[in-house]
Amino acid sequence: MIRFLVLLLVVSSVGCADENWPPQKMFAPIEIPSQKASIHPWVAELLKMDAAEARKHLNDRLACKSPELSPLIQTMEDFVPVQVAFSSDVGYLRCVRKYKDQSTRQTAYDDVYIAQPLPEDRLESRVAYFDRDVQTLARELLKRFAGSGEEMEGTAGQFALHHWPSASDFNSRDANSYGDWRDAKLLYAAMNGDSVFIKPNGATAWHTLETDEMSPIANTLEEFIQVYADFRKTHEIFDSWAYRKFQSDRTKR
Repeated sequence: MIRFLVLLLVVSSVGCADENWPPQKMFAPIEIPSQKASIHPWVAELLKMDAAEARKHLNDRLACKSPELSPLIQTMEDFVPVQVAFSSDVGYLRCVRKYKDQSTRQTAYDDVYIAQPLPEDRLESRVAYFDRDVQTLARELLKRFAGSGEEMEGTAGQFALHHWPSASDFNSRDANSYGDWRDAKLLYAAMNGDSVFIKPNGATAWHTLETDEMSPIANTLEEFIQVYADFRKTHEIFDSWAYRKFQSDRTKR
């Protein structure tokens, strides 16, 4: 993710020349752990697959009957699985979307990394944080997209995977800057240091690192998923500044 998925890639760096798109074979994996037994089974299967098989494998992972989650799942239809990559022994399926950059008139590529599934006990402990009427949708979202985003764990730019701290666990210039979001949990860590926090009722808000301010995004988890899915149709990095312009343009339609 250097452009939330989204890294603007140099064509030659991924071998995605027009005549080779979409690729029939997966690119060579990156940073395979020395201990093969540590590789998550979902990722281990991908290491044996060509691009078409990886597409089906991903579709099976994302398959969901929840209408609230379908807008986000549908955005993944434009992304082509191309590579398995690892960061801190966590496995990811790298998916790439090809598009024409309107400012340069050049072909460009967005990246999305789909992380290996959360362990069941960690998934359920996070789901238990939410109000009862939010838990089903929270489970569906986290089961498919925890750890996923514009980059892999350790770089930021993804939904929380290993760690799920409260806002109060973060350093802040003003102890009161988080207000009634102090106990909200980290949902998404943006690449520029901004964070999306979520309350048990599913309400979400940005914490903007530069200004140390909280800004509401959505009152429900369903609404956040729709907003995030709409943002993913752009080619911008998901942070509070890009979101602010996106939301302003969105409300003018």
